[in-house]
Amino acid sequence: MDEQAKIERIKGELEQADAVLIGAGAGLSTSAGFAYGGERYHAFVEAYGSGRILLLELGVGGNTPGIIKYPFWRMALKNKKATYACINFGEAFAPREIAARSVCFNEDIGAVLTALLQA
Repeated sequence: MDEQAKIERIKGELEQADAVLIGAGAGLSTSAGFAYGGERYHAFVEAYGSGRILLLELGVGGNTPGIIKYPFWRMALKNKKATYACINFGEAFAPREIAARSVCFNEDIGAVLTALLQA
């Protein structure tokens, strides 16, 4: 799938999703008061985890995959209505079990988000 097709797919998923769960590297989510594994996280997953959800992973590398990456993969595997999207320069991929419902960008996060906003 070419980059423009990926942008269009993510745009469509954003428009149709019941919810979007964003996992971000370098403490981005934690700095905003959102702790994975915390009460708010579990309440969100309970409310939206079985619906049409976009699991958007931004800049999460392989350094600590158990915090965001693996839980997102498990959610996508369990929920057939979920879409997994990964934007991470050099480390974007999805396991084959969820690859058909995944969109991965091996690019700079800023460039992808800018293209998405312009689409």
